[in-house]
Parts: sequence; C-alpha cells; structure tokens
Amino acid sequence: MRAPPPCPAFPRLLQRRSVQAGVRSLGRALALLGLWGALTALAQPTAAAQAPQAAAPAAPPSERWQPWAADGFKHLGPGDGLPNDVSIALAEDALGFLWVGTMGGVARWDGYQFTSHVYRPGSPGLLPDNVVQTLFRDASGRLWAGTNAAGLVGLPDPRLRAAQPLRIGVGPQGLVHGSVRALSDDGRGGLWVATDGGLDHLHIASGRVQRVPMGPTAANGLRGDGAVTLLRDRRNRLWVGTTQGLFVQDGDEAPFREVALPDALAAPGTPREQTQPPRPESLLQDSAGRLWVGTNRHGVFVMEADGQAFRPLMETQRDADGRGLATRRVVTLIEARPGEIWAGTLGQGVVVIHADSGRTRRLVHRPLLPSSLPDDHVRALLRDSSGLVWAATYSGLGRLDPNSDAVLNVTPRVTLAEPQAGRADYAALMAHSDGSLWLGTLSQGVEVVEPDTGRMRVLRPDARRPEDALPLDATVSLVEAADGSVYIGNYRGLYRARPRAGQVPDLQRIRWPGRPADAGIGPLVRQGQRLWIGGLSDGLWAMDLASGRVEHVLKQPQQQLTDHRISALAVGPKGALWIGTRNGLNRYDPGTGEVQRIAASAAAAGAAEGLAGGFVAALHTDRRGRLWVATYGAGLHLLTEGGDGQAPARFRRWGMAQGLPDDNTNALLEDDAGRLWVSTDSGLAVVDPETGAVRALRRAEGVAYGVFWTNAATRTAAGELLFGASGGLSVVRPNLLQAWRHRPAVVVSELRVDGRPQPLPPPGEPLVLLPPARSLEVAYAALDYSAPERNRYAHRLVGLDKDWVETDARRRLASYSNLPPGEYRLQMRGSNRDGVFSEQPATLLLRVEPAWHQTLWFRLLAGLALLGLVYGLVHARTRLLQTRRVQLQHLVHERTLELQALSQALSEKSRALEEKSRVLERASISDPLTGLHNRRFLTEHIEAALAASLRRAQTHVGEDRTAPDTDTLFLLIDVDHFKAVNDEHGHAAGDAVLVQLAQRLRVVMRESDELVRWGGEEFLAVARDTDRARADELAERIRAGVAEAPFRLPDGRALRLSVSIGHACWPFIAEHPQALDWNGVVNVADMGLLAAKRLGRNAWVGLQASPDTPHTTLAALVRAMPQQAVQQGRLRLSSSHDTAAAARALSQP
Repeated sequence: MRAPPPCPAFPRLLQRRSVQAGVRSLGRALALLGLWGALTALAQPTAAAQAPQAAAPAAPPSERWQPWAADGFKHLGPGDGLPNDVSIALAEDALGFLWVGTMGGVARWDGYQFTSHVYRPGSPGLLPDNVVQTLFRDASGRLWAGTNAAGLVGLPDPRLRAAQPLRIGVGPQGLVHGSVRALSDDGRGGLWVATDGGLDHLHIASGRVQRVPMGPTAANGLRGDGAVTLLRDRRNRLWVGTTQGLFVQDGDEAPFREVALPDALAAPGTPREQTQPPRPESLLQDSAGRLWVGTNRHGVFVMEADGQAFRPLMETQRDADGRGLATRRVVTLIEARPGEIWAGTLGQGVVVIHADSGRTRRLVHRPLLPSSLPDDHVRALLRDSSGLVWAATYSGLGRLDPNSDAVLNVTPRVTLAEPQAGRADYAALMAHSDGSLWLGTLSQGVEVVEPDTGRMRVLRPDARRPEDALPLDATVSLVEAADGSVYIGNYRGLYRARPRAGQVPDLQRIRWPGRPADAGIGPLVRQGQRLWIGGLSDGLWAMDLASGRVEHVLKQPQQQLTDHRISALAVGPKGALWIGTRNGLNRYDPGTGEVQRIAASAAAAGAAEGLAGGFVAALHTDRRGRLWVATYGAGLHLLTEGGDGQAPARFRRWGMAQGLPDDNTNALLEDDAGRLWVSTDSGLAVVDPETGAVRALRRAEGVAYGVFWTNAATRTAAGELLFGASGGLSVVRPNLLQAWRHRPAVVVSELRVDGRPQPLPPPGEPLVLLPPARSLEVAYAALDYSAPERNRYAHRLVGLDKDWVETDARRRLASYSNLPPGEYRLQMRGSNRDGVFSEQPATLLLRVEPAWHQTLWFRLLAGLALLGLVYGLVHARTRLLQTRRVQLQHLVHERTLELQALSQALSEKSRALEEKSRVLERASISDPLTGLHNRRFLTEHIEAALAASLRRAQTHVGEDRTAPDTDTLFLLIDVDHFKAVNDEHGHAAGDAVLVQLAQRLRVVMRESDELVRWGGEEFLAVARDTDRARADELAERIRAGVAEAPFRLPDGRALRLSVSIGHACWPFIAEHPQALDWNGVVNVADMGLLAAKRLGRNAWVGLQASPDTPHTTLAALVRAMPQQAVQQGRLRLSSSHDTAAAARALSQP
C-alpha cells in the first residue's frame, strides 16, 4: 500500500456498512429464534466428527494479544451456492467432500461450488425433507442424513454400489419418530439412531429397525422421553444423552446406568432431588480419552479418566456481559487439535478450551470484522481430514485453520469498543522498551497497547490543541529515544511523547528555526544521540537528542537526492545513512557529506544487478550489514556489490516470479533465524537469504489482511514481527510457522455425457458410453479447502492424450468429444495450495462402445458389399467404355478430316497475314516515297550500333597500334531551294527530285551505312565504322554527286540542283563518349548545315572536337557560343569554303 492519504474517508463508509451488516445479522438471528423455537429445543448435531489426520498438539494458550485477536474465518453462504444460510449439520464423506445440512436441503462442497439437493413435493429426489438436522459417516464410509420430520436417509455411494438412497421412515417397521437428532456406529455394521421419540437400532444390510425401550419403567434403565446425543467410546460403550440425563451402556446386553452430572447452577449444599440435572446436548471423547459433555444451559462437563466424576468447566474468558456457558446451549463439541476442544453454542459463538490448562477463549461474531465467526449461533462443528475446522451457523459456514498459530490477526479494542472510530489503519508501529506497543493511525492518533495485560491508552487527536495534541492527520513514523520518550512523525509536524505509568503520555510539538511547525514529517531513524528526520518535501534534517538542536543537512534535495520526497531511512555500516525516496536510493556519508545516488532504471527490471523500482517503501540492514530494499512495484532487492560511495551498486531481486505474493512490497523485518519477512499488497512472505527460497503467506496461512502500509513494521522483545495493515495488525510468530503437509484426494465432482449429468460407476468398473453419446465432460477437484484457488490441476486420457493437459483452478474440466470406440483411462491429478501434487492420480475407466456402423460385422459386410459393388461397376464401366471407344474412333476420323481441311485453310491465311505483317513492319520504318529508312528506324537501332562500335574501340585502349575505324559519321543533307521546285514545277517534280536524290546517295554510301529521310527535303546519312578524318571527303563526294548531273522531271525537263551538308562525328570526344549523345551530334551537324546554307548553299561544314574541347560543358558550349569556341580552338571547323567565313556563319542570326 502506498503512503497514507491525507484524509481517509473510506474507513467511515466501511464502518457504516459493517455496522448495518451487523444489525441485519442480529435482526435475522432474532427472527430465527421464533422459527426455531420448537426445533432448537430438539435438534442435535453429529456427536463426534470422524478423526482427521494427525495434527500438532495445541500450544499452551497465552493471554498475550487476546483482547484484540481477530479470527481468520472464511465465510461461505448462499452467494457461493449454499441452498440456505441457516446451516445445521456437517460431515466429510469417505472421498473428502464436505456435506452441509441446512434448513433448505443438503449441499456438497468441492472447494469451488456447492452441489445442492433440495426436497420438492411430488418430485423424486435425494431427500424426503429439506431440514437436515444431522449428518453422519458410518464405518463403511456411507453418509447418512437425519431429517426434521421424515426420518433417516442413506445417501447414494458408488463405492458401495449403492446407486439409490436408502430411506428409513417412521412406523411400526421404522423409526419411532421422524426427527433424527444424532447417529452413532454400533461397531457391528449397524447404526444407533437418536430421535425425539427415543432410541432405535438400524441393521443396515437388512434395513431392519429395532426399538430400544426408554421411559420411567424401561427394564434396561434408559430414562427420558427422547434421545438427544450419542457417543460410542473407545471401549465400545454407548453413551446416550436423553431429556432426563446422561446414560451409558457397558455392553450390548448390559443395562443402561445413569451418570450423574452436577447442577453447576444450584447453590452449594442443595439436595440432589431439589436440583435440575443438566440435559446433555453434545458428547465427545478426545484424543487423550477424556469425555466431554455439552449441556442445555448448564455449561460443559469433563471426565478426566474412567471412574472419575464429571466436573464442570470453569471459563477463564466469558462473553461481554460476563455470562458463561451456563446461559446457553452447547450443541456441538469437537477436538480442533490434540488438547484443544471447541464448544459450539447457540448465541455465544464458540468457546475454545485448552484441556491441560483449563484456559478458555471465545470466538464470536464481530460486525466490523469480516474475518470473525459468521454468526454466534453455532449448530455444528467439524474438523476435516486436513485439520481445518468448519462451523455451521445461522449465517452460513465459517472455515478456520486452528493450526495457523504463526500469524495472529489483531484489531485493537478502540475499533471494537468505538465503532464510530472507523477501520483501524496502522501506518506506523514501534515496540517500546517497556513492553508496550505504539500504533500510529491515519487519523485517530496513536494507540499505546500492552499485549500482555490488554490495557490501552490513546493519544487522541484534537485540532483545538495543536501544541499538546496530535492533529487529525496520518502518523507515519515512531522512534524511541534513550530516555524512553517517543518521537512521532506526523503529516503535520514532529511531536515528542513522554510515557507516564498508567496514564496517557504527555505530548509536545517540537519546533525549530527555519521550518514551519506543521510541515510534514516522513520517516525517522535514531543513530545514537542523533535523530534523522526525513521531510516530506524539504530534505533531510538531523536532531541532537541531547541538546535538541536541529540542523538542515540536505537543504536542496532536488539536486542532492534522486528525489526530494524521502520515503525511508536506515542506518548502514560505518555510520552511513541510507535514504530511500519515491524515485531511487541514496547513500549519505555524515562524515564527508557526500551522497551516492542510485537511480532506478526501467531496463533493470529484467536484469539481476539494477534497482528496478524507484519508489523505495522500506529499508533494512540485516545482522550481516547487508541492505535490503523494499520497492513499490518492483519487489524486493538485496544490495550485493558496491553502494559504498565508490563502486556502482548491484542488486539481487525477488518478485512475483520468484514467489512473492505481489511486486508491491511495503515493510521489512528480520527474525531470529536470519530470515527476512516482507509485507506486500497481497499478503506476507518470508525469504531465506541463503537459498533465495520464498514462501508466501496469505489467507490460508492465517493472514487475514491483504494490504499493508509502507514502512509499518516493528519487532517485539518476544521475537514477534508486527506489520501494520489496512484493518489491523498481523503479528507473526516465526517459530510457530509450519509447513502445509496435506495431500488432498482428487475426486470427480461432476460427470456429464452429452451435457446430461451421469452417476459415477462403481469402483473398478468403467463408465460405458453407448451410442449415440458423442461428448464427455468430467469436472474434478483436489479437496484442499484451505485455499482452493491456489490448487493446480492436470489430466490426460490414456489411449488418446500423449501428455498431461495442465489447467488451473478456474477450469478443472476434462472434455472430450467424438471418441473412437475403445478402452481408455482418464487420469486426473491435483495439488495442494503449495503446488505439491498427490502421489496417485484419480482414475476413471472409460469404455466407448461402437455404434452399429462401427462394429466389426458391419464393417465386414460393408466390405463385401463394397467389393461386389466395385466389381459390378467395373464390369459395366468396361462395357460402356468399349462401346464409347468405337463411337469415339469413328468420330475422331471424321473430326480429323475436318481439322486437316481447316488446318490447310488456316495455314494459307497465316502466310497471308505474315506477309501483311512484314509489309506493315517495313512501312512503319521506311519512307514510302524514297524507300529509305525513316527516323523511327534510326531511333530504334542506332543505340545498339553505337554501343557495338564503342566496345570495339575500348578493346584497343592501351595498345600501341591504332584502333580500327570505330567512329560513326552523321551527315545532315538538305536540298537547296527545294521549295522553289515545288512552287514552280509542282509537287510531282519535287517528289521526283527526292527519289533521284535517294538513288544518288545510295551510290555514294556503303551497304553497311544508313540512309534516312530525316524530314521533308532533309536526309541523314550515317556512316558506321568510318574514321572521322574521312568526314570531309565523304561530304564532298555527296555534294559533288548531286551538283554534277541534272535531275529529270516528270515532264522530261532537266533541272540542276545542289545540296547543303553539315556533319559531325560520334563520339564527339573520343576519350569521353558520354559527353554528347548521338542526338547532340545530329544537332551539331545541323549547326554545320545552317552554316553551309549561310555560306551560299552547295557547301558543307563540319564540326569536330579539338584537344582543348571541355567534355563537362560541351553541350552548353556548342549550343551557346559555337563561333567563339572555334576561334578559341575549343572546336575544330572544316568547310568546302573559307573556314573563317564558315566560323562567322555559325553565329549569324
């Protein structure tokens, strides 16, 4: 639990609800008194519970803590499935199930749910009457239920092959009366039955009932109108409590003799004939052979040994009004553990009797304590096979472990005597050297209690007296000084209390300069004559206890500590002070003033050496000087290395994965054995520092409180460890801690086939699943009732499952469907609350019968029929296939002829289409007028041709010989004055000129060169693998070939024409082929063509790179200032005319 809140309002709400619940409980009990007026005068629970497993003898009782001890009962009622909260009878059957008789039927408890059996008129069922007054398990293990009006019922028991209930009614051949009060074995396979009409004997095998005479004239000496309680002792004597006293029969044929019980209520010396003899209500023989008698308003009597007289029990602790057992009916007696007798009463709860010392104490219902007895009307008590004690009350069941002596739950008297004070929340504890215990609360001041005497003094808060009374706020720290005075740290200041013998201590607020008196105080720790004071937000202070002078040691906690909120203090070796904050740990050296900060790291949560949590809830230095750190949210840490102001700190960590009940750890204490005890938000734990083993203690181990306060713990001089909790104190006595050795039986609690409940088969016989059953569900439980939610489970179906199927307490179900026919064994195992499995699993034999279609004869017949069917099908199929084969052959022949004709026609069409495709392909890459390739053809093929030329050129790089012709020349040719030809002679003449020009170009160019009609009257000649030195020669040949001979027009006339040519070479720069691509080279040639036109036509101009041509800026240079580039020698120009004129023509507009 975190540090106390400033204003705890919830406890008051809880208090109001608890008081209201107590009032409702009391009202319900009073209402029931009228209903039970006649019934309780006659009813009697089971005489003696069957002997459970051996338990440790009861420790001698101690008065220490008794005035404030709170019982750790676990309650069960209608909310858990009990058919009626008025519980009357208890029994444990041979398998370990707990049975409860109520006003509304009988119920069986498996630790998780009740299976109820209720009488409904006109409907068949287990019971003939809903009011079950007594339950008894006979020597064979069968369970018997005695009802209020319908006699006796032997419940079904599969172990004994008794599938149906055995009903023994009222009549001449039955019981003398229908109200069954008590049952007992006779030692010969029969039962003694006590009823309101007398005593009967039942011969179980035959069902025959024999009446035992009773009355004033009975020859056997048995007197009374009815039998109330029965007991067969170890000497096989029958003890009978009747309406007129106690009687014993020493043998089967011997008469009954009366055993006198003294009238404890009569005045001394009163003649016996004038006294009212006590009427027995319950009988018990304990493990030491003592006989105990509970009576109707005469208390409890005990006979120490045979031959001695019964003596009355004298209580050492009575109820609140001082009345003892003599005012109530003692209706049930059990031996909770050797030497400890529990007497259940109607109206006074349970009286616990220590047989050796005679001391008594009471277990009663307390409205403000949810862990107290459910109700003070206790009808039956039972100690089960694990040693747990069950109490049947008018408000349901209560369960308690009497052996949980190691943990005592304490609620102070102020909470019991003053309900308006609210719930007890103890945020600070201190064991004083005078033996008293100081308890700091959230808002109710400080309680000073004396555990041995039960006396208490309270330092009550009073806001009107701030100087000599505590404020209405949380007290979170208590420290004793050497003179016995106590320093109290409160959220509103520091106080000093001086104890006074038998009186409330004097209180005084402590003030010092530099700090407001009402500033909050956190943890305190004393080191000799120095008191270390942790401020809630203003750092660390030190008080000299001799002079009272206070020094502000750490004035800037935000900078000096891991956090300014101090939450814990502890003195370490060599005088060092450990300071825990809400965000880390610090080591302060008072000698040097140095602080080592140890911050928490989120990455350390999964590591072994880091401080995984920031909120330090408590610190403890053990006897070996080691530091233990309790953190909120990250478990427990042990400092293993460093932390000495020099080396980094390393820790070992324990969390829930290592066995702690919760990762929120609150307080730390060390016991005499060196073990470390930890309080958490889900119970307590003990850690063995040597082995690292952790044992968690929760409700089952006696810890009634779940949530504890941070840093609220102390150790008494008696070796007790005290932890402050929400609701009270947990007092741990480590030397009394015992291991839980109960190994529970694993039982089948419910069996369903196809969703319908089924009875269990007799032992050794299988459960037979007949068709059409398809599904099986088996619910099972390990009968450890102490903490059934912690039990673990596993099952496997031998014959189907390869491994155990693990499950937890929430789903204890083995479910199977569509099982193949065969023999199976369902094995089920369970653990106790500590996870220890029983040695032998429970086994349910299972046989799945085959359906008619799964039997061998059906499969054989089906196989033969299938073979015959297959043979017939194959024969018919063969004949059909033969017929179809002939038909298919004829059809194939016809279709073959048709396909051959169709194939021939398709072949002819295909050839025609291929020819058309070739024509279209040629048309797409050719000029239809001249027959030359067009620009598309060049675009698709030129890149591959240039790449091939480049590869050939690069193969000779570095060789001495000159590379072969690998240049590609681009010559752009344009017909001079072609527009005039079209205008003067017509387009037909122009077309004739273009056709003849193409023919003349073919004559000049090689077969491997490309001639492309570039557009209109422009042609592009591409000379592949031609040295660039031949470019001028090739341009001149083309120019001359056009100019030397006239062109013939369609009308027969001759026309002389000329062309202008521009050329360039690729790669433009041989060493840098990528400086200008082929499109750029064509553009350079186009510049030359324009220059040739400007020279007057019938000319050519070529541009080539020079040694000074820059390859990085070539494109921009050619495009922007070609004339300057030529003049500067960065481009080389050649022309059929004067080169100077040609250079000027490059840049003319």
